[in-house]
Amino acid sequence: MEFIKNSLVKENTKLPCVITVFLARAAQILLEPGEHMYQLINGFLLLKPSLDLLNVPEFYKLFNSSAMEYKEERAWIIDLIADGLRETADYRILQKRYVYKLLLCYHDSAISDRKTQLRVLKIIEKTCAIKTAALDMVKNHGLVIWLSSAAISIGDGAKMSAFIEVLHTLWMTLLPEERDLQRDIKCLPITFINQMLLIATSLLDTLRNSVPTLETYYSYIQVLHSILLHQQLSTSKHQNIGSNLTVFTTPLSLRHFHLLLHVLAEMCNDKPLKEETEKILAIMFPSFPDTNGTTDAMKKNETSIKEEGDNTKETDDADEWRRLAVEKVLLQLLTQVQMDSKNNLHVVSYLSACKWALQRVKQSNFLKVPEVLPAIGHVVNKVSEIDFNKLDDVTYKELLRDIMESLCDMYMNGRVEPETKDRHADNLESRISLLLQKLTTA
Repeated sequence: MEFIKNSLVKENTKLPCVITVFLARAAQILLEPGEHMYQLINGFLLLKPSLDLLNVPEFYKLFNSSAMEYKEERAWIIDLIADGLRETADYRILQKRYVYKLLLCYHDSAISDRKTQLRVLKIIEKTCAIKTAALDMVKNHGLVIWLSSAAISIGDGAKMSAFIEVLHTLWMTLLPEERDLQRDIKCLPITFINQMLLIATSLLDTLRNSVPTLETYYSYIQVLHSILLHQQLSTSKHQNIGSNLTVFTTPLSLRHFHLLLHVLAEMCNDKPLKEETEKILAIMFPSFPDTNGTTDAMKKNETSIKEEGDNTKETDDADEWRRLAVEKVLLQLLTQVQMDSKNNLHVVSYLSACKWALQRVKQSNFLKVPEVLPAIGHVVNKVSEIDFNKLDDVTYKELLRDIMESLCDMYMNGRVEPETKDRHADNLESRISLLLQKLTTA
């Protein structure tokens, strides 16, 4: 107590969380003389009669330790920072001591190990949860550029999950609230939006090989959908104000959407969907990589499912709920996909995506969900734009037959619930009727 009292310059000074966490852990270590950290912490406390409250205690000494137990010392100080980072004052202390520059550089270095990299990502995620800190990291520390380079080297599922949490936290922290958007408050810079979209789409190939959990995948597609919506909003605002600025946007490609479906099939062990997406990707993109990596990942996933065969019904229900939530976002993402109606390969790929979307709507009663109705209406409109008279391939006919079956089921069996019978539902039923007539004629 005397040590803390000597450290206070003014009365009633609030101690930073980093300092309080250090003091709490130091007190625990002093009760265990057999611990390796005892001699280091005890020597530090006895060195001076007071503590610098605007500094990270012993950061450089422990982080750059040359002792045989350097991993333990480095892990201790990094865990201290991760648990003590709570508010802007803590961020300022870390920034003052160049902690972030050291951590970001160490994460990318050849001497870093996987556990330490996960700890660094945890610190970055907690920093991104503080809006002031997130803005400063993006503007002055090149966080977005660092994320772009780090996305390339992500390997296993644990690092992928941690990286997606960083991306999700950063975007949701900086994203303006809905009420702000409606009052014409400035959107995020279009350059930042495009960079975030590039990072998100670059993760797709890695996701395909790592097979994430449904929870991680849901966070990922939430971010992807939000970025695309915000990109549209920002572009339309530039056009409405008559800006002379040329805005370059990156729409979601058909390849991206089928990769998203492929990852979903891997996670849920949906072999028909997996085979369908692999077939489409191989047709559209001859350079699509072989499936050895994904096959191994799927085998691991199947093995883990067999080992966990005794899961409770509550776990199964939670997984089913997460899958429905994922599919609902994917249905909304389908409205962001760009299709070239003059390109036959694009048409095949888009019809395959529509087939999946309509079948899931039919099986899961998604027409009970009001926000899904505009998405299905968009699909119906896009399919209506296709000139079916020019399509003679057997693949087209099979896809169109499946689409007709799903549309007939929705239209004839009244899948739109009475409580959702608004203008979207009425328009959707009329558009389905017109499309069925066109398909029948074709």
